Amino acid sequence: MRILSISIFLLWVSPLLAQQRGIDHQKAKQYFEEAKQICQKDAGSTWGASLDGPILFVDQNTREVVANSNDSLQSLTLAGGLYCGSYPDSLPIANTSVRWNGTTWTMVIWQALSNNPAERNRLIMHESWHSKQQALGFPSCGSKNGHLAELEGRLLLKMEWLALSEAIQPNHIDTSHLANALMFRFYRQARFDASKKESVFEMHEGLAEYTGQRLSGANEAECVSNLKKMVTSALEGHNLLMSFAYTSGALYGYILDKLQPGWTKGLTKNDDFGLLLAKSIGTTPVAAKGKVERLKLTYDKYNLIKKETAYENERQNFLKECKKRFVKGAKLVIPMKITQISFNPHGVIPWGSHGTIYKELNCFGEWGRLSTEKGGLITPNWTSVILDAPTSGTSEFWTITLNDGWKIVKLDNGDYTIEKR
Repeated sequence: MRILSISIFLLWVSPLLAQQRGIDHQKAKQYFEEAKQICQKDAGSTWGASLDGPILFVDQNTREVVANSNDSLQSLTLAGGLYCGSYPDSLPIANTSVRWNGTTWTMVIWQALSNNPAERNRLIMHESWHSKQQALGFPSCGSKNGHLAELEGRLLLKMEWLALSEAIQPNHIDTSHLANALMFRFYRQARFDASKKESVFEMHEGLAEYTGQRLSGANEAECVSNLKKMVTSALEGHNLLMSFAYTSGALYGYILDKLQPGWTKGLTKNDDFGLLLAKSIGTTPVAAKGKVERLKLTYDKYNLIKKETAYENERQNFLKECKKRFVKGAKLVIPMKITQISFNPHGVIPWGSHGTIYKELNCFGEWGRLSTEKGGLITPNWTSVILDAPTSGTSEFWTITLNDGWKIVKLDNGDYTIEKR
């Protein structure tokens, strides 16, 4: 995604997978062939165009690259049927669509590729859709859904997911649960004036995840099981700003496939999952507050109300700590001009006028590289990333590797910055 000349990549790899090293070239060839066969079998039936294209596997530890084709600059070396090379230290590595050496790639971190074929192909097809989305008429975008960080926003979204999950039965779709899901959805969107903001991001990440699930190669029983597991896992999360569309997209996409086959034909960036589903079942529930409050109790089998209330207390305490770290007292302020960042989408916390907190954040700029797993604040206008002030040039909260000629300097106001000297 590109926002204000800042390239943003979503990055998340499980710690266990991250420990694996080295690209197995034979497996890489197998995975490329699987992806090609999936695209050939789909034959453009999902989106009217093939998702087949250049794929880049990158080892996040060594930066080794293997690809299924060469780049437009012919900079990769053909070896054993693969195109091999190294990814620059100055660029972030992530599961994403990326423009590199004149070619638009589907980039996938090698360590993120599962041994399970369906899970592996889900990831590859998800990112392949991102590589094609612009041409399909769905521009990439960020999420501006700060209301999903609030207690009521989180609760209503999770209740919507629960109702959608209950609607998915082994041999049919229970439309009574669908009506309840839409009630949670429409009430939340009306309360926070969020229908457009949510749908815009769902037409970005939601469609990508739907595509990944649909083209993963999982059979019907596996698909239903995977969706149920996805909801169970999503209910445990709290930072939903950048991740909610994955779950919503997979659920709505599966249900719409069952109720309205071919629903993607003619789909545009202005469409909305909720309105599409309401039309397919022939109803638009009236989202009355009293009924929604009663429905919450009906779907609260996981004690979500209690858990989310407890988390809200934790969140407020965390933000109080952030105020001490990033607002009051001395801090390190790094200009974001021509800076690329990668982050964990499950650790993004909107913070009103202060900006957005990223619990796990990597920044790459002409000055060098920054990494933190203890939080960094990006200002609302994307001009700066704010960190804890250094102690003797370093910090327990972050790690910075500076390029030649760059230094951390103290300003007259007591803050610090990075400058070229």
